[in-house]
Amino acid sequence: MMSTPSDQQAQTPGFDWDRLRSGARTALIVQGVLSLLMGLAFLFMPFASVWAFGIVFGAWTLVTGAATIVSWFTRDKEHRSGWALFSGIVSVLAGSAVMVMPQAAAIAVVYIMAFWAILLGILYAVNSFELRKLGARFWWGVLLSGILAVVLGFIMLFNTGAAVLGLIWLIGIYAIVDGIAEIVIGVRMRRR
Repeated sequence: MMSTPSDQQAQTPGFDWDRLRSGARTALIVQGVLSLLMGLAFLFMPFASVWAFGIVFGAWTLVTGAATIVSWFTRDKEHRSGWALFSGIVSVLAGSAVMVMPQAAAIAVVYIMAFWAILLGILYAVNSFELRKLGARFWWGVLLSGILAVVLGFIMLFNTGAAVLGLIWLIGIYAIVDGIAEIVIGVRMRRR
């Protein structure tokens, strides 16, 4: 039998559930407003957003790598992994490079996505013919999807500026939708 929130309140005397809900409401609304502002900044200041996004990503990668290296040295010798140390060093180098050249890092991400789309599209096309041999009725849908992925990959390769801009706008739109959803949930929590 599942307990209801009122049962839980009765089971934990002295715990202030209203205060917990109030804190959650406030956190959701604040987080929603920040997401909304970030999304608007990404839409209306895309080039500055690429730079800021690169700096934040670079700092995160640098700190993660440094923590991995410190963790490697503080472990017992039998628990150390050479791959963990290598990963930490690569993260520190990549994070440093991104922080020095954030626009170049954004272009590198687009190239990685473009090559991934081309490879995935080729694999889809090959798999579509295998599906056809197996008698699948809508094998051509997978083929079409593969062709579109290859075309998208080549468009991204030959027009990286537009691809970076599209990626930033996509992140901005997502942040706006996420922010609005969080604000609505926070306000509805307040009404109850």
